[in-house]
Amino acid sequence: MSEIGKSGRIIIAAWGATGDLMHGVSAAICFKAKYPDKKVIFACNEDLVPLISRSQCLDGCIDIRSVREGQSDVFWHAFDIDQKWQANKVLAGYWGPEGWDRVINSGMKFDFWFEDYEVELVRSKLIRAKGKKIVLIPTRFEEPVVDGASINHLRNLSIQKHLDIMKETNNRRKDVMFVRYLGPKEPSQPSIENDYIIDLGKQFGILGQAILMCFADFMICVQSGVHNIAQAMQLPRIMLVPCRDDNQTGYSHPDPCANPAQNQRYLFASRTNGDICSYIKPRKGSRVVNSVWANFWYRKHRTFKYRLLEDIDIKDVCDELDRRLDNHDAIGKDMFFEDIPMCYHCEMRNDFGKCPLYEYPPLLRNGKIPGQVSGTFKDLDISKGKWEKFIS
Repeated sequence: MSEIGKSGRIIIAAWGATGDLMHGVSAAICFKAKYPDKKVIFACNEDLVPLISRSQCLDGCIDIRSVREGQSDVFWHAFDIDQKWQANKVLAGYWGPEGWDRVINSGMKFDFWFEDYEVELVRSKLIRAKGKKIVLIPTRFEEPVVDGASINHLRNLSIQKHLDIMKETNNRRKDVMFVRYLGPKEPSQPSIENDYIIDLGKQFGILGQAILMCFADFMICVQSGVHNIAQAMQLPRIMLVPCRDDNQTGYSHPDPCANPAQNQRYLFASRTNGDICSYIKPRKGSRVVNSVWANFWYRKHRTFKYRLLEDIDIKDVCDELDRRLDNHDAIGKDMFFEDIPMCYHCEMRNDFGKCPLYEYPPLLRNGKIPGQVSGTFKDLDISKGKWEKFIS
């Protein structure tokens, strides 16, 4: 990091899927706040360049293939939940609650600029929504849910379930227009149009989707990169998420604390109204499947029983949509923690009696802490006994 500090520019280079890259942008904003005299440039996959290059905070966005390993002004990292990075060290003073206040007070925030013709192109597709509340509902590619699947396979909802949510909402109220669209990499599907659905299919790429979010009042989505873009656009939303059969979130360990997404939530949510995202999970009694998850912190694969997202209750979704649409200032509802501090649910804090992230570092077998290794750590059989020296 000392080498980067001496350079006239900082290039934040990150491979990964859309959601993970958006976490990286969140970190890049902190770099910009800490080093205001440096040019902060983001390097990422080419499909995200058209959007990130419109950031009014960063000094540019380039294709990651144009930079190479070993450049002194390039900070390479993955900002996902599998590869921890030493945020407090790299961005000392500009990370964590007090640091984020410094970022906000510096004036750094994730605003975008768009060309007038780009905005008009998107607006022209929404003429039928005039006078109604626009609710976006992106459709994610359906993967078969099988026993022993990874958590990624549990994040999808069938087209029919999407349609049922839209139909029930229309039965309740006539002031909502749903706008349905597909991601650029998803397979085409038959168009579904009626008096309360505008189906845009695959007309827009990432940039068009971001502009669409500027016109929308709300979004209903599953956990994906689209959610992270909506977060950056400060669009209120409901996220439909799977959960374990013991009623816990899949991330009941330090990942929610370590993931830069928490920084994003802090930066992009209303400072007075709280989080703008509501989380809804399947109820008890839903069908369950075994899910195998490579848990980073425990260093081993773990198997949990997960409720199928497909069994999410339509009433829960529509009730929360009604509540949020009828009260623009209403904060999101977290069905996991329910006003109980997240630490209360943290498995590792309960297992070891301490917070492994903020009170001691979880050492790997090579003696390094997460964030000091490149690539995903492959040795997944470290037992809890290895942690005993950290427990008093």
